[in-house]
Amino acid sequence: MAHNNYHCCAICDDKLGYSQEARPKEDICLFCRKQLEDNYNLKLCCYWSLTAWMRKEKLEQVIAILDNLGFRKCQYPNTVDELYDEIRTKVEGR
Repeated sequence: MAHNNYHCCAICDDKLGYSQEARPKEDICLFCRKQLEDNYNLKLCCYWSLTAWMRKEKLEQVIAILDNLGFRKCQYPNTVDELYDEIRTKVEGR
């Protein structure tokens, strides 16, 4: 089974389920959602709420929080990883 047949967490990239219609990096796993809420008072459920937060939050804060949660990129292209890379490049270029 190829990785692209799995739904995976938008933050930690853990496999959430298998499907021929997989949605890589579209959902946030329960563990990451709980960590976001308990530690940062953030209620994010999926990639659109995550990316909206990433775009409006201070860039350094985004990187710090996601790295603290164990952010891992997927081997397949996706919106979350592209935005993370864009933000990291801006932060490191300062």
